[in-house]
Amino acid sequence: MVAFDAAWLHAAERSLLDTGELTASWVNGFNTFASSIADAPANDQIDRSAFAGLHFASLYLPMRLDLHPSPTPSAARTLTEVHSRAEEVLWRRLLSVSMAPADGSETELVELVFGEARPKSPEAVDLTWAAAVAGAARSLTPEWQGRSTQPLWPAMAAHFASFFLDFFSRGFSDGSEPVPPWVDNLLADSTQPLAGSQRVLKAWFTNHKHPLDGSGLPRPKRSQRSGVSKPVVPRTALELLLLS
Repeated sequence: MVAFDAAWLHAAERSLLDTGELTASWVNGFNTFASSIADAPANDQIDRSAFAGLHFASLYLPMRLDLHPSPTPSAARTLTEVHSRAEEVLWRRLLSVSMAPADGSETELVELVFGEARPKSPEAVDLTWAAAVAGAARSLTPEWQGRSTQPLWPAMAAHFASFFLDFFSRGFSDGSEPVPPWVDNLLADSTQPLAGSQRVLKAWFTNHKHPLDGSGLPRPKRSQRSGVSKPVVPRTALELLLLS
């Protein structure tokens, strides 16, 4: 597997902040890395550093480009491709394994994000739900810090809740951008366990080319839900679980 460590991520951050571009060598390295994850045998565990690399490249690097005063259109296109590729690898890996039973807080986190306890409307992303998610994430953080791998389903639950359900909670409708083909292909089967997440993914990807807000979420001009002024999703607890 290609080494995708903190130094390599930092190099991408500096390049985006300083020049508004990603180098061709970095993008090639990322694609090689992503392919190595995609081609690995199905496993309900995933290397922690590999997951963190895909999570960070997908959701944090676009935030770094957004801070550059004059980002180039080519850089925006490149990061859209990086984002889509990282997400495709993660979701395909997830659906290559069953929602294996886990213990305690791991089960709780999956149930709160993907199961029957998931928020089924933007209004359901409320303080009670957020407190339960934060509690599960905080209980898992010290345990996961001592591991080289982590269970894929709870990790994806944290990944999805931290940004995608945060976006969902703002009540944005579908945008005008085309959805990457893998989203429709992967989630078209309503019998698979992530059918309830399809609506959220579609709204995210059809709005993804809008400018980002301060929390890294696409910022369409209009929201269906009024009065949303502060985030409810406990992102700090979720990101500490995935990146610490």
